[in-house]
Amino acid sequence: MSSCNRQLLAGAPLSARFKCNRPLRRKVAIRRDGEDFVIAFQPEDTVVFRHAEATALRKACVFLRWEVIADTVAEANDIATW
Repeated sequence: MSSCNRQLLAGAPLSARFKCNRPLRRKVAIRRDGEDFVIAFQPEDTVVFRHAEATALRKACVFLRWEVIADTVAEANDIATW
């Protein structure tokens, strides 16, 4: 059994499941834009997704295998990012 299959069977987190022989597709940034949060392709800074919650955008990046190179959104549970 390959190491990739072992990770899937062991209940690995979502981000670890997509790292097996699958390179990241795009470089993106997550930032606030007015009331919403956005994902923008980098270095073009083209906004491709908009949502009220940054967490949903982070999950989308994992699912789409996009590398987040800049995340300027503060985490609620990490006071150091405020």
